[in-house]
Amino acid sequence: MEKRIITISREFGSGGRTIGKLVAEHLAIRCYDAELIQKLAAESGFDENYVREAGEYTPGGFLASAFTDRSFGPTNEDLLWKLQYRIIRELAEKEHLYYVHPTSDRYTVGGQGTISLEILDQCPQVEQIVVPIGGGGLIGGIAFAVKQLKPDCRIVGVQAAGAASMYLSRHAGGPTELRSVSTIADGIAVKKPGDLTFALCQQYVDEVVTVSEDEIASAILALMEGQKTVAEGAGAVPVAAVMFGKVDTSEKKTVCVVSGGNVDVTTLSRIITKGLSKAGRIAEISTKVADKPGSLLQLLKVVADSGANILSINHAREDQHSDVGACMVSMVLETRDAAHVEQIRRELTAMGYELEKE
Repeated sequence: MEKRIITISREFGSGGRTIGKLVAEHLAIRCYDAELIQKLAAESGFDENYVREAGEYTPGGFLASAFTDRSFGPTNEDLLWKLQYRIIRELAEKEHLYYVHPTSDRYTVGGQGTISLEILDQCPQVEQIVVPIGGGGLIGGIAFAVKQLKPDCRIVGVQAAGAASMYLSRHAGGPTELRSVSTIADGIAVKKPGDLTFALCQQYVDEVVTVSEDEIASAILALMEGQKTVAEGAGAVPVAAVMFGKVDTSEKKTVCVVSGGNVDVTTLSRIITKGLSKAGRIAEISTKVADKPGSLLQLLKVVADSGANILSINHAREDQHSDVGACMVSMVLETRDAAHVEQIRRELTAMGYELEKE
């Protein structure tokens, strides 16, 4: 950060100040009066009810309430971000601040590019670097620096399939905005890459691939178990791409950039469950059994003999999908792998159990 301030001072004089995205959010809420927010809300596309409510709030309260209080109204997050950006830019101009964009700022990109210097220093034999892509700042900086120092080193970018803005933009030939994004890798859930980062990726990135949500979850689990590293979804996408063959690592010394571990415990719990399921270590099996004493015991004996552990079981006598003389039994099993799950399903089928489709 010190280097950044020195550079800005040279460009804007000793009075040059920076304003980052998160700081700007708080400054914008604190510094602006309701009348201006009401005006910007109207210009940003909010309907009349929103604009009217904006004028009734305390200075800056409209923006704060719209983001934090979900009972405030039918919030449209796209419009809220658009409004916030306009307020930040107005503030930067009024206060003579330099707005540091989180991705499309050449100094931010340059700073992120120093990661490549560490990689080349610690692993000079590297032949391929796999990097997550959101807005493109991280991979833009890394790719630019690596191609200057080691041009034959391949740079591969990875995006979540539910937020593949850079992947689609490369195919379209220019920055393309997605209608919506949906991914557990929220750190790279970006609708549209910037002009700067898109240009860098077009020139210096060799390939961009995508990974599914299940693949991301499996990578997070693999990092936890194998490397004792907690990675967020955005940080795990390079590992997911390598694990599931999206990137050719044969005959190439490959480095994956695991860029962060900012994940809350609740989300992590769901991701672990999803990863275990993808790996075949948790399986849900449902079947019908006769509604008479001993039927459930016979089913459980087959499961026990197979070596699976029952995590939970539900025995429903009045399930709408079962016959009058039958019950529906749903089990969540702890298993070794996908082959073990398939073995259990085969054994149950051979014993005459009619299994629900997965």
